[in-house]
Amino acid sequence: MAADVIRGVRNNARLLLTYASDGKLAVRVENSLGEQQPTKPEGSNAAAAENGGWPAYVYADGTGGSPVSGILRRDNGASTVRLWSRPIADTPNRFSAEFQDIFNEYQQDSFAIVDAADAARTGQEITGRVVADGIPTYDQAARALKFLLDKSVQGNRYLEFETTVKALGQRVGDLIAVTYGKEGLVNQPFRILKIAPGTNYRTVRITAQIHNDAWYQDTNGQLTLIPETRRQPGVGEGLPNPLSGAEVADNGLVVFGITELQVTGTDGTILSEVEVEFTPPVAGQSRLAGIPILSLQAAVSGTGGTITENQTLYYAVTATDAGGLESGPSFTVRAKVPAGSNTNSVTLNGLSFTAGTASFNVYRGAIPTKLHRIAAAQGVASQFTDTGFEPELVASPDPQYEHANFYWRLEETEEKFATIIGPDSVGDTSLTMEPGKLVGHLVRLVEGQGEGQERTIVANTATTVTVARAWDEMPDAATHFVVSEAAWHFGGRARSSPARFEIPNLRERVVQITGRAANAANIESPEALALVTRWRIGGGGTGVADNGPPPAASFGTSAHADGVLRFQGIAFPELANTQGITSGTFILHYRDELQGVSTVLLAADADASQTTLTLNPAGNADPGDLIQIEREILHVTAVGNGGLEYTVERGYHVSTAAAHAAGAPVYKLQTRTLVVPFEKRFFATAASGSWVHAEWLPNIRMASAEFYVTNDFGPGPVTVGNYMQFTDAGQRTLHGGQLNFQIEGILGILDDAAPPLSAQESFSIRDVYATVKAPPEGAGLQVQVRQGGDVVAACTIVAGQTVSTAVNGAELPVLAAGATLSLDLLAVGTSYPGRDLTVTIRL
Repeated sequence: MAADVIRGVRNNARLLLTYASDGKLAVRVENSLGEQQPTKPEGSNAAAAENGGWPAYVYADGTGGSPVSGILRRDNGASTVRLWSRPIADTPNRFSAEFQDIFNEYQQDSFAIVDAADAARTGQEITGRVVADGIPTYDQAARALKFLLDKSVQGNRYLEFETTVKALGQRVGDLIAVTYGKEGLVNQPFRILKIAPGTNYRTVRITAQIHNDAWYQDTNGQLTLIPETRRQPGVGEGLPNPLSGAEVADNGLVVFGITELQVTGTDGTILSEVEVEFTPPVAGQSRLAGIPILSLQAAVSGTGGTITENQTLYYAVTATDAGGLESGPSFTVRAKVPAGSNTNSVTLNGLSFTAGTASFNVYRGAIPTKLHRIAAAQGVASQFTDTGFEPELVASPDPQYEHANFYWRLEETEEKFATIIGPDSVGDTSLTMEPGKLVGHLVRLVEGQGEGQERTIVANTATTVTVARAWDEMPDAATHFVVSEAAWHFGGRARSSPARFEIPNLRERVVQITGRAANAANIESPEALALVTRWRIGGGGTGVADNGPPPAASFGTSAHADGVLRFQGIAFPELANTQGITSGTFILHYRDELQGVSTVLLAADADASQTTLTLNPAGNADPGDLIQIEREILHVTAVGNGGLEYTVERGYHVSTAAAHAAGAPVYKLQTRTLVVPFEKRFFATAASGSWVHAEWLPNIRMASAEFYVTNDFGPGPVTVGNYMQFTDAGQRTLHGGQLNFQIEGILGILDDAAPPLSAQESFSIRDVYATVKAPPEGAGLQVQVRQGGDVVAACTIVAGQTVSTAVNGAELPVLAAGATLSLDLLAVGTSYPGRDLTVTIRL
């Protein structure tokens, strides 16, 4: 039978609650040592009082000068003492209870308390729920659950031993003192849990739990936790909620609205001041509309809304009277939205309002102290369903708010992408920091994954900073970071928006501005939750305003043999001058594979340094064009002798100049320009890391590509991508699809062995291969595909195998629209010819 302890209201007695078989609570009194036995009990052998009280009996083993008293030994001389502890799963380190608070209009309230140290040691929270009527106040709930928690965690030590008739007169609940040197017990109080008589009552087995009088003190450490006997601290005396901003930035984050002003000082110098707009909370001043009551259990549905999956939301409700004045917020209700659906809705049930309520408002947020209004002036009802309403820039009422304090600090580095990432480090290869100079400063993740985290720098190299504590959420390649001063400088104080104060007049430096709500005693909301907004002095924006053309951008392309060329992976070595980018320009240089193998050939050998090439027949390139010979790109600077002679620049577009033999095909590369638009500040968002643009460009083989971006100052430097290292000396887009010849049954040598095929349009070939279900034996199976009278490709299935080696289509003839394709079987196996042939032409 489990037992939990709850302290009475008007005196120092403790009520021991025991759960009976019918689930009801039985009650008996339990006290501390001084309260339970203030005078020496009859039959006690104690020589002196302990902690102001007398133990019912002192059991000792004679160590440390103590008398030998009452602890029996077994026949072999071993002690009967046994000490043990309950397993982790049976030792709650968290307790919660619900009650109605007399000081808060008898609203349903709850209280939970956890032993954080024990949870850290065990790696888990074990919850023990107390279901009891009659807890009258928040303060009583706090002290009762603190007692239960202490007794569960600190009292998880049990003693069992055998004694004689010396246990006569002792009862369950009595306190005894035990001295047992082997376990380091010296006059240690224990509370008797069980007394089990032995045969013929000659011996008695006592089971007891360790006891500590501190658990029974009137406050048990609660004076610092609960400032007064009510659910919430008094108005203006508790910790205020974090301050909210006044604008929503392009990346969806709430920020302060900042306006920079230049003023003239008394000595004639030019000073910089900022006006910071914020959203001060109301105090909940209605005397007619009381704080609403609602169920603490929200109902989450996977349908009926647009709330995304796998997140925890918090809700609060306020009542509004006929005059528009708002009450304080209700208890916060948590709603856990599971994974699996992005059409979730959340319903708040059990809404109850006082007679003076005209309507109600609903607030929602990701943490309980940062709630924003999602619904206003709702008609009085017993429930409310959130289908995914957009939050407004109106924070929930905060009776603790009295004013706001504002601070600033300067950034020491430009905003950078995290190109160097570690569990406790971050950096960028373009940084040039002085090693060790930034120790003691702060690094802040300002955008992307892990945003908002700050760490103190303990070491730095030219490119990387090491921080004092590992990241809670690891940054990634799309994360931006800055290094700033460690200390905040006080800027100003304001009760209403805006706040105005002076900042250093250091043009182009970036300053971080934060605001913290404070109560009447100037106790501020937590710094870790405070909003931080960045501002470039004299330039505006978020610290990354453009001052010139953008830098060179890296990029990538990909082709998946479906006719589509995809552009992606745009990145910059630094964010400077990237926020005003409005477009990106790709210039593609490629072969049109539908034109087939070039008939323009080198007329003579050319070594790697030769700049004049002779051709046969004449080519059609003009000065400025690019040509491709094998894996080299060349730039034509002049054309002579009617196109039979080119003057060229060798190893163009990051290709490698190489020797080429006479007869090598010479391809004139075609050029196509694509312009893609970007919204301003796009490259400061996490979305830029996953940007992809697709173009339908079938049947081309791209040799190289150029790319640059443009902002208000003009285009940036050009970046060249070279594709000569690819297997086919270029990146092929192809078209997608395939053509199949199929022959069922035993195979034999035969021309036109399968019905002919015809392509509806022209295609370049990806590859050609053959398969059989039953392999040839004794010799290989040979097939060829013809287009008219010309052989397109030939495949051989080796004896004993079922698949041929694929013939690469990079240099095969083009499949012409309307041409007839036929299949010939040139050879079959001699022992067994093979069976069920399929020849596939992938396009």
